[in-house]
Amino acid sequence: MYATWKRADGLPSDPLIRPNQRIGATILKSARNSVVVTATVAEWERCTGTELTTSGGCAAPGAPNLIYVAQELEVAPTAREKKTVGPARLSC
Repeated sequence: MYATWKRADGLPSDPLIRPNQRIGATILKSARNSVVVTATVAEWERCTGTELTTSGGCAAPGAPNLIYVAQELEVAPTAREKKTVGPARLSC
């Protein structure tokens, strides 16, 4: 799990977690699907270089998790477990 990665000095690799742990905070658990990136099927195809022709979970190079394609809606969100929450945009 990403949030447990450590630097050589023993502090977390994540620059947003590190200052909190320096003052005594601990990670209690992972926030499931805390970041959901929604883009059109066409945007995901352009960014991943993969043709997404069916609905359902699809693996694509460069995508952090499965991309859940809803062909009938022409959207495809993907979700990541993350320890910090913020707005997410598809950028490629």
